[in-house]
Amino acid sequence: MLITVYAVSVTVALVALFAMMGELNNRVEALTSQRKVDDYETPDDWADQIQEHSAKTPTAWPSELKSFKDRPTTLLIVLSSSCRTCDRFLHGELDALSDFGPAYIISTSSKTRGQSFLKKNPIPGKWPTYIDVGGDWSREQLGIEVSPSAILYEDGEVVDAFTMSSPEQLANVLHERLAPINTQKGM
Repeated sequence: MLITVYAVSVTVALVALFAMMGELNNRVEALTSQRKVDDYETPDDWADQIQEHSAKTPTAWPSELKSFKDRPTTLLIVLSSSCRTCDRFLHGELDALSDFGPAYIISTSSKTRGQSFLKKNPIPGKWPTYIDVGGDWSREQLGIEVSPSAILYEDGEVVDAFTMSSPEQLANVLHERLAPINTQKGM
């Protein structure tokens, strides 16, 4: 009889434990689905040079980006619609990059998914955006297979390539990187 009472008590305790775990799981899911922009801000923002990158100057440009091929300084930012850091990047202060007049390339599996990503993460209309279905243009023309990434061009030549978590950090690194170039040019 004592063993039966013990077995029933253990069974009830296990059922209660699983019920509590289920409730905890539901609460965690509810909290994470209601994230705010502030949740993206972390003290560990970064922008690092991509060592041994294979970035290159495009030989063919999509119509959305053709005006960029002849600019003295060009910044192309490659993001992916399936990249959490890319999503976080777009929740940063994009105006921090306004000195560089960036163009955005959204690498995605379908045009619909790319449009949905841009609707969720709007990019200011003053900056061109190209939806790169399948990522083919980014891979073949830019030589980039990492996102988020940024490629800096001076006079049509690749100067540097970066991977980053926030527009603010990328802007800081670009300002540091361009200072010696502008000094050499007498700017």
